[in-house]
Amino acid sequence: MRWLIVFTLLLLVSGSGALPAFAQEGWTPITPDGALCARGTPYTFYARAGDPARLLIYFQGGGACWNDATCAPDSGLFDDVVVGDEANNYSQGIFDPTNGENPLAGYSTVFVTYCTGDYHTGNRAVDYASGRVEHRGTVNATAALDYARA
Repeated sequence: MRWLIVFTLLLLVSGSGALPAFAQEGWTPITPDGALCARGTPYTFYARAGDPARLLIYFQGGGACWNDATCAPDSGLFDDVVVGDEANNYSQGIFDPTNGENPLAGYSTVFVTYCTGDYHTGNRAVDYASGRVEHRGTVNATAALDYARA
């Protein structure tokens, strides 16, 4: 359980490099080519401009699946689709750029959404009795990290 908590916590990177220019103020949705959610829908992560020398990377939690029962649609054990504008629901605490008491208020942020049932670590499709699940968390997370690195 401890590794799960550590994994879903945020990763702070300070120092070198600047993030690419974002298309809009607030959260910018980014849908990389070839990145998928569990049911084959397109994957989207989000970025928000801030200080280009300070970067917050947040890996969203969302449960897991590993067999026919746990990967069945509506099993309730994991999020299998990124909802449009999902990042807009994250505007409090460390995600509130207007709160003067937030120590991360000025950071550029990459919000790595979760929709694959594999703790951001899978890289294969699995055919369960209830249907195919695209466990592509590694592909999705790597796309978000590559964006941040650029």
